[in-house]
Amino acid sequence: MEHNHNNKRKKLWWKTPFGMVCSVIFLVTLFVLIQDHTAHIGNYWIWLILLACPLMHIFMHGSHNHNSNKKEKDDESQE
Repeated sequence: MEHNHNNKRKKLWWKTPFGMVCSVIFLVTLFVLIQDHTAHIGNYWIWLILLACPLMHIFMHGSHNHNSNKKEKDDESQE
């Protein structure tokens, strides 16, 4: 039994024109906030680093390939 699936990968949101515009706006806003509030951020920099860890963990898991188990199951069913 042969399965024909379209393997079109969904484009990552930050690689779309809308995502690029949002990223630029976010970076400019972040730069302005850092420039204006350096004294306040200096007191809480350790908390900002700790907050970055779970955020990176959440957003970086989208690039993992979760289809490896499906391939193994397909191989076993063909035997």
